[in-house]
Amino acid sequence: PRKVGDGTVSVRGKVDRIDCFSSDREYLRIVDYKTGEKTVSLEKIENGTEMQMPLYLAAVLSASGKKSAPAGILYLRANPKIRTVLRHSSPEMVDRAVWEKSVSGLILDRPEVLAAAGETAEKMQRLSEEAFGALFETVEKNVDTLASALMDGKIPIAPASLQRRQLPGRPPCPESCRYWFYEPYCNAAQKKERAK
Repeated sequence: PRKVGDGTVSVRGKVDRIDCFSSDREYLRIVDYKTGEKTVSLEKIENGTEMQMPLYLAAVLSASGKKSAPAGILYLRANPKIRTVLRHSSPEMVDRAVWEKSVSGLILDRPEVLAAAGETAEKMQRLSEEAFGALFETVEKNVDTLASALMDGKIPIAPASLQRRQLPGRPPCPESCRYWFYEPYCNAAQKKERAK
């Protein structure tokens, strides 16, 4: 539970997998299995449209105590596409061909974490521990903003755009309504129409 204004907000979810390894301290990585291709976007995490994985990692780190550090966030394709490989390819080449487009994520840029991740580290975006901390702070602020708006009864008809989430207090994005059944009810579409 997190205190927001006069109330509290709780976020619940289920983590697919938690990887843990110890070196100078305990490192934790959250793994999410996807049936399709998924890539990590720092922009989407920061603007509030993809907060699930950072929230999970922050919660797991908080529950584990102050001695744990983030190792990363990994999206792993549950059913990787079989790719064509040469008949005499080595097992390593076959593995690389199968998993090439099946891994995406963020990883802590520390030698021991990169070594533990093996070849998957090559496919992941590297962040410092400070950058992970800043990311967690941004996600917490987004949760606070959304929770405060809900508690204040501010639930605008404002879908997320592909470029930027419609958080309270931000200008609407008319493009976000392009393929939406409820366009006539969308504040953004109404403002666009009035501007004509």
